[in-house]
This record gives sequence, structure tokens and C-alpha cells, in this order.
Amino acid sequence: MARVRIEGLQKSYGSYRALRDVSLDIPSGTFFTLLGPSGCGKTTLLRAIAGFHFQDAGEIHLDDVALGEMHASRREVGMVFQDYAIFPHLSVWDNVCFGLVQRKLPRQEMHERAMAVLETVQLVDQRERMPAQLSGGQQQRVGLARALVIRPKVLLMDEPLSNLDAQLRVELRQDIRRTQRRLGITTVYVTHDQEEALSVSDLICVMNQGSVQQVGTPWEIYRQPVNRFVASFVGAHHFSELAVGEEGAVRWLGCDWTAPAAARPSRRVVLAVRPEKLRIARALVDGLPGCGAIIETATFTGREIQLQLRTDDGMAIDAIVNAHSEATEWRSGDRACVHVRAEDLMWFAADAVGERLT
Repeated sequence: MARVRIEGLQKSYGSYRALRDVSLDIPSGTFFTLLGPSGCGKTTLLRAIAGFHFQDAGEIHLDDVALGEMHASRREVGMVFQDYAIFPHLSVWDNVCFGLVQRKLPRQEMHERAMAVLETVQLVDQRERMPAQLSGGQQQRVGLARALVIRPKVLLMDEPLSNLDAQLRVELRQDIRRTQRRLGITTVYVTHDQEEALSVSDLICVMNQGSVQQVGTPWEIYRQPVNRFVASFVGAHHFSELAVGEEGAVRWLGCDWTAPAAARPSRRVVLAVRPEKLRIARALVDGLPGCGAIIETATFTGREIQLQLRTDDGMAIDAIVNAHSEATEWRSGDRACVHVRAEDLMWFAADAVGERLT
């Protein structure tokens, strides 16, 4: 395992800037996830680490070694691809041994390494099968085994689960995380799936338009987003752009609130709240800010109920409540009360950057 340092990385394709001055420090042994929408630069960054293309400016260090324009085969990294990228004409065993053959390892060492990694990914019994005889999940395990058998310092994974069905994605991501923890290998993982990122990562880097927006633990990314983009991409939010009055006074949800000191009077702010932080009740609760509303739709999803409401002042708002027995009785047209605590509100600047206000 190794520490990965990225300093001032830039990459353009013609007039399109894929990476904009990206700097990161990935600690040794960390499961580090690059999260963001399609086209944000996360795969470009991963491939730059792998050596599949070279940056226009900046540097990548593996421990104390500057990779520069070092060929991919010399970088001591393993890569797992989205489309498996295993050889269809080779058995599981030969696929796994391919990198070892290229490195001309002795036959006994090759056998020991291949058996060990196949045990790790639970494919020993399938080692003689051809890829066409395997499920999608098993094929991806072959790709993982082939990346691990060369004993890389860093494991790179480019949306390895995106071609699998929902249940298999959950099972395999848990297997990948357990394997990573057991081996202690530094892993850089690319995904656009926020739930996947939150469930497997030690650290998450949220990217947008080629730039790093925030790096933090899953808890920090979810609970303390630094700007409106991170808040909107990681978890659902209700956003309201509001005018700020004298002494920071803001009117929202039928109640008076005080905006943070950074919000200037006569300007506008964006107030945000996560749907699961709203409390939906049959009547107003004393001491808890709130207002009346009508439930427009109530959707049962198994673990929760998603409500769409229209407040008495005409605002549309979404809420999520746990699927307990009382909550399952909500119906379209029911009268309800919407409550929220001041500590559950987030405030952002009403500009292009949308920085968090404190």
C-alpha cells in the first residue's frame, strides 16, 4: 500500500478542461472514492493515476516517487474496469495469471499467488471455467483478482459495479470493502452513486466540472457540505431562495428564522433542509416551528414513506418518514403539519458558488 499525492493536476481535450488544478492527498491504506456526475473529471483523474494518459500540468506521487510520464506497466497500480475487461478466450485461471506471466514469475510462485487471490474473491471452484460461463458478479471478481494478484501498491476501480443489478451491487461492494480492509491496500474508487460512496469509503472527494468541491469522511460530506453543489449531489434537499431582512430575518415555512451573520440584509440566501429532517404530524407541536399543509402524494417504498406536501402558503415540499404503523396511514388529501428544527437547516449563498454560510 502507498500514499498518493496529486498536485495541481490539469488536463484538457482541445478547449474542454477535464481537470482544473486538482490537488489531493490520499493516505496509505485508505478507501478513497471519487464521486460526482458524469463528465466531472473523476475517470480522467483515475486514468491519469494509472498512466493511461498524461496530465498537461501538475504531478502525481506514489509515496516519494514522482510518476511523471512513467509507463502504466511500471506504476505498481492495479486497475478494475467498468466492463470487466477480462479475456473471453482465457479461463478464469489464465485471466488471473496473465499479469504474472507477463512479469515472468516462477511457476510455483505464480500458482501460489493465483490460488491465494482466488480464495480471496471466492472463485477457487470456478478457476477452470470460461468467462461466458460466469455471472456478471463473478466476472467482476475475476477482474478484481487479476488486479490484486500483481500485488499493486494502489488499486484503481472505475465504476466496477455499474453493469450489475441492484442486489448484486450491494453484495459485491460489501465484498470489495471487506477485501480492501483485509489487504490494507490503498484504493481509489470511482462512482456516481452517492449511496455506494457513503457505504464503502473512508474518504470521499466530490468533484464537479473538473474541480474538487470537498474532501471528507462520509459523515462530513453528508452532514457538513461546504457548498450547494455538494449538498444537492449527496442526499436529497429542499432548497428555497429567500430574501434577508433587517437583522437577518427570514420568513420560511410560515415561521420567522434568523439567517447566519454572513448573510447580509437586503440580499438573498438559499435555505436547505433534508427531507428526512422534516417532522410530519397530525397537529402542531408546541415549541417546534412549523405550519399546516396538505399531503398531495404518499408513496410507500418499504423502509420509508415519501410525502409530497403543499403548505398553507403554497410552497411544495418533500418529506421522508420512517414506515411505522401510524405513518402508513397518510393518504393524499390528508391535513398535516410540517415541523423543522433550526439546527437542521443549512444556509448557502445565493450565487454561482453557493458556499455554506455559518
